[in-house]
Amino acid sequence: MKYKVKLPYFEGPLDLLLFFVKRDELNIYDIPISKITKDFLEYIHFMQMLDLEIASEFIVMASTLMQIKAKMLLPKPETDTDEEEEDPRTELVKRLLEYKKFKELANDFSKMEDEAGKIYYRQYFKHDARDYYDEEEIYGSLKDVSLFDLISAFKKAFESSKEKEFQEIEIQNYRVEDEMENILNRLKFKDSFSFNEILRDYAEKLKIIVAFLAILELAKLKKIKISQNETFGEIFIERALDTQESYANAI
Repeated sequence: MKYKVKLPYFEGPLDLLLFFVKRDELNIYDIPISKITKDFLEYIHFMQMLDLEIASEFIVMASTLMQIKAKMLLPKPETDTDEEEEDPRTELVKRLLEYKKFKELANDFSKMEDEAGKIYYRQYFKHDARDYYDEEEIYGSLKDVSLFDLISAFKKAFESSKEKEFQEIEIQNYRVEDEMENILNRLKFKDSFSFNEILRDYAEKLKIIVAFLAILELAKLKKIKISQNETFGEIFIERALDTQESYANAI
């Protein structure tokens, strides 16, 4: 039986391309199209392997990248004019820059909302400002994790798993629901733990996949919070506010 997870907050293909640009410190004006196409197709293949639902715009972008790559490989026609042929990447770069600008604006508006919330908080609840910002220092410094950050961490754990090539075949009945309960039970005794902490003892690749799907499902149900202290840093699983009330409802 397949266990399918659909995330309503799944980022789009431009998010993924910007992630590659940032991760590999690429020049957005001179994108290495062969590399970024290869990375993009690898992620799509990986999501398909996990049976994650892929939005149609990802398929369209994959097709666009392959078309650009094909055009880049074609020999340039010799012309008598001094006009240079337009770079096949121009339109993609333009879209990425526009998306990056709107994303930065959205982040700015989000910060403004946060600041407004602080003012409202102090005005009506009379909390000491120092106490309030101490709380922000602990929790507010954690950055939201991109789905692609999470997949990267999982992909690394999956590929480095120490599963033996030759071993006795043993049928294991791993269930996502059981792993969800296991994660929530951990959070009953500690507020957070690292992503690697839950995967490092798993030698079997099937067990790693089940754990990853359990984390995605708990995030969708808002039973856990996934965060990291710095870009590309270690990922943490935290207890959501309502997790203490009942962890059984998520199963």
